[in-house]
Amino acid sequence: MILRMTKLFFTSILCFFLALPGLAQAAAVQQGAKASSLSGTLTKYGSGEPIRNAEVSLTRTPDGSAPRVTTEDDSAPDTPQITVTTDPSGRFSFPTLSPGEYTLVVRKNGFHGFRGPNSRTWQEFLQVSLTPGQAITDLVLMMQPGSVITGKVTDEEGEPMAYVQVGALKWIYSNHRRQLRPTGMATTDDEGNYRIFSLEPGHYVVRANVVNDAGQSKMHYAPSYFPDATSPNEANPVVLRPGDQAVADFRMTRVAAAKITGHVGGGTVPSQTQIYLRNTQDENAAVTRGNGASVDKNGNFTLEGVLPGDYILGALEFRGDNNDNPLHAEVPVKVQGSDVSSVNLTLEEAGKASLQGTLHIDGQDINHPRLDSLRIGLLPADDSTSNSDYVGNGGYAAVGKDGSIHLDKVSPGKYVVSITADGSGWEDFYTKTVEIGNRDVTDSVVNFNASRGVVPITISVGIDGAYVDGIVTDENDKPVANATVIGVPDLPLRAQFDLYQRSESDQNGHFQLRGIKPGSYSFYAWSSMDDESYMDPEFLRRYENARADLTLKPKDHESLTLKLLSTDEE
Repeated sequence: MILRMTKLFFTSILCFFLALPGLAQAAAVQQGAKASSLSGTLTKYGSGEPIRNAEVSLTRTPDGSAPRVTTEDDSAPDTPQITVTTDPSGRFSFPTLSPGEYTLVVRKNGFHGFRGPNSRTWQEFLQVSLTPGQAITDLVLMMQPGSVITGKVTDEEGEPMAYVQVGALKWIYSNHRRQLRPTGMATTDDEGNYRIFSLEPGHYVVRANVVNDAGQSKMHYAPSYFPDATSPNEANPVVLRPGDQAVADFRMTRVAAAKITGHVGGGTVPSQTQIYLRNTQDENAAVTRGNGASVDKNGNFTLEGVLPGDYILGALEFRGDNNDNPLHAEVPVKVQGSDVSSVNLTLEEAGKASLQGTLHIDGQDINHPRLDSLRIGLLPADDSTSNSDYVGNGGYAAVGKDGSIHLDKVSPGKYVVSITADGSGWEDFYTKTVEIGNRDVTDSVVNFNASRGVVPITISVGIDGAYVDGIVTDENDKPVANATVIGVPDLPLRAQFDLYQRSESDQNGHFQLRGIKPGSYSFYAWSSMDDESYMDPEFLRRYENARADLTLKPKDHESLTLKLLSTDEE
């Protein structure tokens, strides 16, 4: 009996060990079925040349968890990020990944942005979704070669100038106004040479700025804009395509600096008054070569070494601990090389005016349950409104549950009234009428002067807005995903920022725009639109023959097929 049991035991053990390879193989198959993989090729846009030694990284999204290499050990720690390098043929591979959502990023020195499959825009990252067992083996990515601006800076006698800051700047529309934004910077070496690299395609204003130019002399180097302009508005833009290398040389000359003198009134402690100067065209350009302004006990001030340009001259006086609402004054000043005298600045308490009134839904009861999800905003219409961190401005305020409006600290300036909504339920609403101080300002810019106290406001909101939808197609009549669709109001109303409509096409090229105020509009579809360039009349003029025009009535529903447009910067 014992012999029989022993034989049976050893037989069982033998069968177990013989079965181990099969069990391991089954486990591997099961584990492999759970794993996903991703591989592809990285090439240079235009030539198709493979890009080697580029870094391709994956990060798990959207819950913030890390990508994980799947192994037989389920206790293997997560990795913050998985990064691989492309081989000589541009290939990259992530052979074993956990299923989930990932963010893919590509980095390579000398390149700017990349395109994924079926994409018409340059992007900084790509979202990738992997299901259990899915193997993506043919992901084709194209990188855009970065562009370069290079050149040399010399003085009046042709001698090289070292330590000159040269900047590549772009005109953009942001916060509803045209601004000059720095995008690249370099400093000249001992031979006067500079090189700004990894620039994206576009139109650039190139500025040379001599930073070490102090001293008592009245002749100084002012900022110069390529090729030889004294302001960015007069400069010739440098146009870059992908991979371009443009040359912008500068020959700097000294100009006469000026002195600004004047008086600050309305304050209480002149010694606490601060004088400032802001270039209205280029806020990052050098404005003075002196040591700042001084204000004497009588409120008289002197500002030395002011370079030629158009400026806003301002004064601030802080009173004790009340730094939130200082006394403030601003005036425009133009400097052309000669001294400017007798400038008067009268300090006033900025932002003392307030808007108070009521918002109601046209044709609806005032106790609409979602009135408190609306917000009123005063958006600066031009540079006349101070951008100081200390001075009040238009700002935003939530509408009360009963439709009440209360917006404090409104500074003098020009504004556009805007109503926005948070959450759902307002898809078809629009601002119908606006009255401020018993005057209809619905389709106009509001000019706030230095008045004090409460200014009455009444706003009517319509909920019968028009609806436009449609498809964006390319030159082959195929749908385009991720296109930017813009509805631009008729020319007389283009100062009204909230009349502009914006949407993105989905994966099928479909778009929809709702809550459009009745009126006339032009519709466009661009492959890329990172800022608010569509508010620039010069930009729109390039596409006058490619727009679709509609005149819309309340509750209208129109459908459009829009052809994809490309900006000059792609």
